[in-house]
Amino acid sequence: MEYAIPKLIDYSAGKKERFWAEDAACVDCWKIILVERGAFSFELFGKRQRAEEGSAVVFPVAVPFVRQIEETLTMHYLEFNFEREESWLKESGQYLYGAIEVPKEVVLSACALLREAKLKNAFPLAEVALQNVWAHAIIRRGPVAVNADTIVCPAVRKALEYLKLRKGERISVAELARHVGYPPLKFTRAFTKEVGEPPSVYVNRICLLRAARLLRETDLPIGRISADCGFESQFYFHNRFKRKFGVAPTVYRKTYRTQEN
Repeated sequence: MEYAIPKLIDYSAGKKERFWAEDAACVDCWKIILVERGAFSFELFGKRQRAEEGSAVVFPVAVPFVRQIEETLTMHYLEFNFEREESWLKESGQYLYGAIEVPKEVVLSACALLREAKLKNAFPLAEVALQNVWAHAIIRRGPVAVNADTIVCPAVRKALEYLKLRKGERISVAELARHVGYPPLKFTRAFTKEVGEPPSVYVNRICLLRAARLLRETDLPIGRISADCGFESQFYFHNRFKRKFGVAPTVYRKTYRTQEN
């Protein structure tokens, strides 16, 4: 599956004040609020939700909403757009809105990056923060978050459990097929039908997610991470990572090291 990468327009602190100036609003570009402290409530598509510390809330283009601050709020406000049409986002399951499912630590890390970006007037840092939050939301929403217990086909369920045990290793379709006792073609068809994409694409996503974690949490050389995550070359890893997360592995790591210093 191809991912739509959000393109940052602005993260100006001044604009966030206008966001609260009226009781109701309808935005002309995509907006996301990252809550660092405090809380606010909002209603979108007729659903009332509450955003607290570590929440990420998305407001799509031209969708009316209401909002109200409930606790003294420290937040980061970003405007962005996509090159893709709204219809494509919906068909691909990437039309996210409201409080999106992103780990709290990812949101707070993005907030730290945005403080750094504001201090240094560094637009690229702000864009990385946005794209990382979005990538985590899409990954958690998509096939990586598939619950093996919901899969009907026993072979596919067994394959998902096997992948979970192998913790992000690159495993070939042939190996997965042998593990579940299916011919490769039959296994690929069954997996795609159940999960929504071929096993090779699914495994690639898991490997990239593991690589991102290693870039954030270790000092391993990028070549070592590329090899450990099963990519055939560092060049191939670089291209796949940038396509998935919107930035090169070196830039991704640097942004997280910057916020630590």
